[in-house]
Amino acid sequence: MYRLAHHCIQSFFEQAVAWRAPVPQPRLAQRAWNPRPYTSVTHAPSQPSRTDGQPLSSASAEVIITQAPPVTLGPIRLSTIRSKTILQATIPSTGATTSAEARPLVVTQRPAPTHNAARTIVATFFPANYPLSVAPGYLRYTQWSFIHSVAGTVTGVLSMQSLLFAIGLGAGSIPLAAALNWIIKDGLGQLGGVLYASFMGEKFDSEPKRLRLTAAAAMQAASFLELLTPLFPHLFLPIASISNVGKNVAWLASSATRAQINQTFALHDNLGDITGKAGSQATAAGVVGTGLGVIISSQVGHDFLPILATFVPFSALTLWSVVQSNNAVVTRTLNAQRLDLILQKWSRARQVPTPEAVAVQERFVTQYVSPVRVNPPLTELVHVATSSQNAVAWEASLVGKQGFVLGGNKRVWMVHGAEPRAILRGYFAASMADSGKVMDDFDAFMVQLKAKGWHEDSVHVDQDVAAIKVESK
Repeated sequence: MYRLAHHCIQSFFEQAVAWRAPVPQPRLAQRAWNPRPYTSVTHAPSQPSRTDGQPLSSASAEVIITQAPPVTLGPIRLSTIRSKTILQATIPSTGATTSAEARPLVVTQRPAPTHNAARTIVATFFPANYPLSVAPGYLRYTQWSFIHSVAGTVTGVLSMQSLLFAIGLGAGSIPLAAALNWIIKDGLGQLGGVLYASFMGEKFDSEPKRLRLTAAAAMQAASFLELLTPLFPHLFLPIASISNVGKNVAWLASSATRAQINQTFALHDNLGDITGKAGSQATAAGVVGTGLGVIISSQVGHDFLPILATFVPFSALTLWSVVQSNNAVVTRTLNAQRLDLILQKWSRARQVPTPEAVAVQERFVTQYVSPVRVNPPLTELVHVATSSQNAVAWEASLVGKQGFVLGGNKRVWMVHGAEPRAILRGYFAASMADSGKVMDDFDAFMVQLKAKGWHEDSVHVDQDVAAIKVESK
């Protein structure tokens, strides 16, 4: 079932790639038009080729010839012979074929009306000018996200069936107590989501992949708890409340991380377009998943074991699809894990890896613990300040307003309000302190960091609330 679903979705998205919109060409004064479906040819000072690199087809496009040699319009084909462009045309009245050497041509192709349906589907679910307007990996991410949404909706239908059966809908009535329980569990769930958001803070920006996976796991755990409610109807309120807390946490985390992930695919300041199309894709996946879930739930009935046997594989598919879609995301912002991977290569070869290379090594299934300790407890800072070995360097760092204080053993305290470059310098110094590297390398490091495409102005390695404040008297 998983292979069949993935094959169908992959086939659809491969068709989407085939029907991309043509790159607009400059409008020319002279233009001849033939309404029959042939190839579009537009003059430009370059070698003949299709703008998307695909083989030229004369059976599925309309013909537009501008500033071409004066030949009679008819069935045409374009070929390259010894680097010379030859335009061949069959004259309809005689059937004879005439050839004329042409200037270099740029060949584009306009899909015929028979393909308008496919073009409409692509325009509905993909950003404008796709795939030129999105980063590589967008198609893979979209495929797996679609599977994730479909499978997650199926598990949601199964868990909701159990929840409604437990509260009394199976008997055809809704007692007042059941309605109150439903309202109370929703209220507790929303409160849990608010507390979770206040606790996580900027982690949504620094670790979007891990928190997106955490959100999916929380949603599946909450759905599993809802499956248990028919077994313990007298514990409906506590079980349903805990489940609803998990769902609110999942919805909040998923929404917060989705914005950061969508940003990684925006190439032409089109984050709004990508976000809107992601909503369309999620809606379509929800409709498919709901229909599939209703069909499945009508077959398995209300018995716990058949529902559980159906729930488990769809739940596993949901989590696996999140992992696969995360693997297609290349994050260019800097957090502790990415900085550590970058600095490891820098210390060995004086080279900064690309975001794509770091994305392959990045770990997001489990939480990463950096060897560099940023803003540890203040008691350690007091020890550094009073130590004769570190007192001079500590005082110099404050007087010089570097924006950080080093403490040895890969410890660093960031000064409240420090600029991103100062935070990077402090992290760089703490990481390289034990390897004997000098701070003179930092400027060269920053040059390579920017050249490789990293966003050096977006650094998430510390919590500003834990930073130290320096007051002069």
